[in-house]
Amino acid sequence: MLPGIDVSKFNGTPSTAGLAFGIARASYGIDPDPKLNRHLATFHAGGLTSGAYHFGVGAAQASIARQVALFLALTRHVDFLELDLEANWLRRPDGSRYLGPTMDLAEATEFIHRVHAAGRAILLYASRSGFPFGLGQDGNHVAEYGRPGARFGLNTPRGINWTFWQWQGTPLDRDWFRGSRADIARLVAASHRTP
Repeated sequence: MLPGIDVSKFNGTPSTAGLAFGIARASYGIDPDPKLNRHLATFHAGGLTSGAYHFGVGAAQASIARQVALFLALTRHVDFLELDLEANWLRRPDGSRYLGPTMDLAEATEFIHRVHAAGRAILLYASRSGFPFGLGQDGNHVAEYGRPGARFGLNTPRGINWTFWQWQGTPLDRDWFRGSRADIARLVAASHRTP
């Protein structure tokens, strides 16, 4: 297994020491992540395989077509892509949180199909407790925290054929890739599909 991290605008510039890959948030709805280019430059300088993810929101907030168009425009030179499917918590001016339009399974399926139509493969990120299957994704990035033995790949998420596993969420999201450097190179090579 290979170690890596995933980051967004909420993270500073991470150390790449000892890592094989990094995944940066590219977009949230139709908003680019302001630290995307900085994170990708850090990954490239550290010799890491680079991934990028889109945090999907419900079509009531931003059309799926617009979300896909922005995400693909921002990630032309990224090694692999992911769709982050989770609850869309928003903040009111007073700081309180509320659940905004969240991408549902039909919208996630549309997102994945549109990415495929543009000639790219895409993985799906979600929590193990509610991980969806059969949306057309090309691999699974499963979030499940607090498992002992992560360093040695013990107690990995059961019941899901996972490609990436996010096993830690704070102070930094830490992940494992299930495979070798040759395997991640094959993932990158397969990230471009024939539309």
